Amino acid sequence: MTKEELKQPTEAEIKEWKAKHKDVHQLSATLPNDEKEYKAFVRKPKLKDMEHALSMRAKKGDIQMMKTLYDNCVLWEDPEIRQNDDLYGGIILQMGDLVTFAETTIKKL
Repeated sequence: MTKEELKQPTEAEIKEWKAKHKDVHQLSATLPNDEKEYKAFVRKPKLKDMEHALSMRAKKGDIQMMKTLYDNCVLWEDPEIRQNDDLYGGIILQMGDLVTFAETTIKKL
């Protein structure tokens, strides 16, 4: 990859993502003895993303579910993330924190 391809997203690009996807999040990871912060930008998972990820969980387990969820929602990532299991594992596990739904209640009548 060229240095041009490694540039992080601009504020304008992030603004476009927010306009299109509403909720955009930056996920960050660091390695021991490495000062670099590795980043990924993702959109909030939609119900269809969850359905697809859960179908992968049934077939291949929890890690594959989180990988599928991340892959469906990633907008940009540092290329090193995919090349290092510690970075990739840390980033994909953060996806679970983005899965939120409306608070609901049940009332017996």
